[in-house]
Amino acid sequence: MTRTGFQVFVLLIIFSGAAASSSLEDCRIAEPQQKIDACTSIIESGSMSGSNLGIIYNNRGTGYYLQGEYHLAIRDYDRALSLNPADSLAYYNRGQSHNQLGEYTSAVADHTAAIRIDPSDGEFYSDRGLSYQCLGEFDRSLSDFENYFRLSGSARVRIWQQYLADVGLYNGAVDGDYGSGTRGAMRDWMTAYSCE
Repeated sequence: MTRTGFQVFVLLIIFSGAAASSSLEDCRIAEPQQKIDACTSIIESGSMSGSNLGIIYNNRGTGYYLQGEYHLAIRDYDRALSLNPADSLAYYNRGQSHNQLGEYTSAVADHTAAIRIDPSDGEFYSDRGLSYQCLGEFDRSLSDFENYFRLSGSARVRIWQQYLADVGLYNGAVDGDYGSGTRGAMRDWMTAYSCE
């Protein structure tokens, strides 16, 4: 799972004209290959620079990610970060690509960078927690999931409680309360399910 931000709205203002607007929209929300093609067209046009160009590279990286081309995605996230080192989404997305390649230490580093920039985004903690789980660092993983639940609210806790109940690891109330029963079931899940 990757994310793109509200950033493209600003680019629509900068990159004017109907065709340009269509290209930006395709670069942001189109199907993966269409996204890649639209973003490549914008990159090759030379009309963007700096952090705006970084957003385009991040979006194209997402297209590659969605096609399972993780090395190409990482290359574009690297370019995005070279243009805007404060882009938490590019770090997050690159971390996701590293996870898909089984490069969990690199994923932890990228998710940590994303958290440093934006500590209010629960997804960053959740995905770093998954990376820690894959490294067998269950205490760190559990801590990150606790931050994820704290930031994301009881609805996310309920979703996890239901999932844990469905796989036979939780028999408490599905009520969104992150108590010791949910915490214990999360720990059991971490040790029971492999990242392979």
